[in-house]
Amino acid sequence: MVKYLIFNEDATTADIGDEAHDVYMADVSRLRGVTNDGTSGTDLVLHFKGSAEGEADGDANSNDTVTLTITANKHVKVMKELAQAINQGPNSDGAVVLFDAEAGTSFSNDVSAITIAVAAVD
Repeated sequence: MVKYLIFNEDATTADIGDEAHDVYMADVSRLRGVTNDGTSGTDLVLHFKGSAEGEADGDANSNDTVTLTITANKHVKVMKELAQAINQGPNSDGAVVLFDAEAGTSFSNDVSAITIAVAAVD
């Protein structure tokens, strides 16, 4: 069964979908890796193969990101919890909600917010 990772960065129901890319879902196989991109100690970035553009035009840099705001210096703990959330089962329905600001749910107590960025079609 294919698993899909689901993210929602909007806390207010009326705001969901009022801006481009405030919700995001990706097949888990699109996840390329996870790393910190800054030096603040409070970011962890999930890198996905680009969903809007794709790589059909040979653009290997097509990359979507979901940036997690995390408790300072909890990177390894959050990555372990991410792996556990993705691999939950065996009775999973395939939908893995990793962060939903509206519902106030997160796969980790150390994730307080997210920012979604989708690569533009060129």
